[in-house]
Amino acid sequence: MKYSMKDDDRAEVMKLMEDTLGIQGDPKIGIFWYDPDEDELFGISKIIAPNTECGGRTTINILHKDYWQKEYFKAKSKGKKTRFVGDYTQVPRGRVFKNNETFEIYTGRWINDHPSAKELILDEFDLNLAQVVWIQDEHWEIGHGWDG
Repeated sequence: MKYSMKDDDRAEVMKLMEDTLGIQGDPKIGIFWYDPDEDELFGISKIIAPNTECGGRTTINILHKDYWQKEYFKAKSKGKKTRFVGDYTQVPRGRVFKNNETFEIYTGRWINDHPSAKELILDEFDLNLAQVVWIQDEHWEIGHGWDG
């Protein structure tokens, strides 16, 4: 079998991947859902948190409702079963922001009934408790979203 990459392209690609080795455990921002029956996160979309030393709050530019719909249609087009059925607001969900040097984890009150989810979130987004603030808000309550 003949490979299609040129040697110089392969070297460049390998160097780019090698450069990420030291940042694999860097803190992340993003979105997630929590499956209480399986005690696991799913639908995770995350990126390494940018440097925000100049101040300000940041997160990824992906909305739960859009991610949910995309995953639903992807599975449907392939005839596969998926967790992404029904209303995306009916499943516990949350978002991780970076605000200066602090990470804010937004959820609904559902997090109080599932304390193990906190450890899963910290682990998935490579965060430690000392740099995190937990915030509960109506937007992330089960049944709430953009439409109330």
